[in-house]
Amino acid sequence: IYMYLYDSSNTKTSLGGILLAISPAETLSGESYFTIDDSQASGSYTFVLEDASGNQLATQTVTVSDADDDPSLVVADITVIDSDNVSCADMSVDFTLTNSGGYFGGTLDCDVYDITGQWFATLAQQFVTVDAAETKTVRFNGSFNGVAGTEYVIVLFNGLSQLKNSTGVGNQQRFVVARTGIYTGIDAVKAAEETAVYPNPAEDVVNVTAPKEIKGVAVLSMNGQQVIAASGAGASQVALDVEQLPAGVYFVKIATEDGTEVRQLIKK
Repeated sequence: IYMYLYDSSNTKTSLGGILLAISPAETLSGESYFTIDDSQASGSYTFVLEDASGNQLATQTVTVSDADDDPSLVVADITVIDSDNVSCADMSVDFTLTNSGGYFGGTLDCDVYDITGQWFATLAQQFVTVDAAETKTVRFNGSFNGVAGTEYVIVLFNGLSQLKNSTGVGNQQRFVVARTGIYTGIDAVKAAEETAVYPNPAEDVVNVTAPKEIKGVAVLSMNGQQVIAASGAGASQVALDVEQLPAGVYFVKIATEDGTEVRQLIKK
């Protein structure tokens, strides 16, 4: 299915497409997100869904405004749910987000740091939309391999940038893990249940595991350059030699039959 904007002169602008699988007599509903280029003039348009043959399936009149207004997203508040009894096997965090700019749509990372400021784990990733001038609360649910009785810090990232509060200061919330839940503190236990990269931080060898067969693994630098690539060869675990990598932050892309996941890696 293809998405277009038609202006008053019937000139259309492509917004991309989505792949759908639908059976006869089936009703399907869902969401798809798209970005309107900054050069798009403000005004009234007709949003159209078309099939591959150009047949119009649905139309709706939409208004484009502030097309060149960049989003300005801040974290007004962070609430760790059940903060007196946090289980790192099943943790929830609410972020109150305020957008004083144009529409925002993107994937945000809810990360866990130790109290020295070192990245520890990614709790959850989520695609979030916030309209212009909107304030909304978004809940992130996830788990990480924490240690009971240890204090950690929750931080929200948009890409590589930490989201800040209205005064321009990085917003974060401290919490103490009360229960480890199903985890024992051994990285391999967590690895057997979900896609994982361990040990992390790492010095020489990193294990990448997934509950499904791994098709491939790539390690990317902060600027997006691929520095390591390995084939999964259908295995559920891949070992990577990272000893020669300079110390720093990297991203590990893991491709399985379910799609691609990204994990952050700290190289000592």
